[in-house]
Amino acid sequence: MGIAFKQTVQHEGSTVVTMGTQTVGAYNIVGILYGNSAVTITTVTDTKGNPYTRIALASGIGPGTDSVAALYGAPVKVGGSGNTITVAHTGGTASFPYIQGSEYTGIDWQNPFYGGFAIGPSSAGPAQQGIVGKAVGDLLYCVGPYTDNDDTIAVVAGNTLRGALSATNKCAAADRLVTIAAAGPILSLNVGFTIGSTERWTLTGAGFRCAQTDAISGGAV
Repeated sequence: MGIAFKQTVQHEGSTVVTMGTQTVGAYNIVGILYGNSAVTITTVTDTKGNPYTRIALASGIGPGTDSVAALYGAPVKVGGSGNTITVAHTGGTASFPYIQGSEYTGIDWQNPFYGGFAIGPSSAGPAQQGIVGKAVGDLLYCVGPYTDNDDTIAVVAGNTLRGALSATNKCAAADRLVTIAAAGPILSLNVGFTIGSTERWTLTGAGFRCAQTDAISGGAV
């Protein structure tokens, strides 16, 4: 069956997001972007009790080196409606918070992710990251670009936009499935956005294994 997109929900200006009706056996990916590096993200939880694991975290990055980016994931062991995801943090009030929750089916629960990143260079350029996919059918996913740029923002060629670019932080998710095989390793593919100006940016993401294509060794790589 492979990995399939189910839904994405965005919330700008808050540290909570409520998903639509969820499917047991799916997988939640939560991208978090804050505008002050004094804040420390401590946990991500939801009202259904699904267990979240940190995939990537970095602070002191992006525009002004004052951004925080994080990515968390959880298997949907308890589904249904009304599932609210909450990000907890210490260090004061989160400035310009952005949270995006996405649900996919077909992600390997036992060994779900690899290549996690949370980046925000001090110089301008395309807001994208190359990931070497582990197998054809895997998912490459990111949330960003978290910039105040007013120029054209678009997903990188081969990516699909998930959600609409938010009004203030210009954020959404982008994803792509790994479809190119090589004689040796899977080719590195870019996931992310193009920005039509010299603005800096912040991005977080990872690769996710397809349950039907990867051998299971246990634990995250």
